[in-house]
Amino acid sequence: MHWASLKTSNALNQINCANNYGHVIVHNKFIALYENRFKMQVFNVNNKMELIQDCWNPHVLAELNNHQIRLAKIQGEFVWHAHAHEDECFMVLKGSFDLHFRDQVVHLQAMDGIVVPKGVEHKPVAQDECWILLFEPATTINTGNVINDRTLFELKNI
Repeated sequence: MHWASLKTSNALNQINCANNYGHVIVHNKFIALYENRFKMQVFNVNNKMELIQDCWNPHVLAELNNHQIRLAKIQGEFVWHAHAHEDECFMVLKGSFDLHFRDQVVHLQAMDGIVVPKGVEHKPVAQDECWILLFEPATTINTGNVINDRTLFELKNI
């Protein structure tokens, strides 16, 4: 039975069944979570960026298909790191920064983007405050293979 057909069932609170994706639906709590999870919302990136107060602290703007759109302000140098299992997409919203690789430095400015393939060591460096958007799997840790005082295991939603 598809989850949507359960929505109108009088026996909703008394049944368990599997939906088309193999999730077990138990009572109407799952349906409420399912509906809220996929609720469409308009967001203004500029307004959300204004809420971020500190640098190197990415916030989750949205989630889709086990990926996150993250917003961050950066300034100064980050740490050399790599993500063994995840590609990482950077897009500059405001300002500019240099993305250091072991063999080159790539300069990115407003509306530029780049995808860093998994396993490639990199280090972002921004002389002045820069606003970036990151698109990456939700499992991606900001410092990749390096654990230090800037490592964030849980990100705040914005």
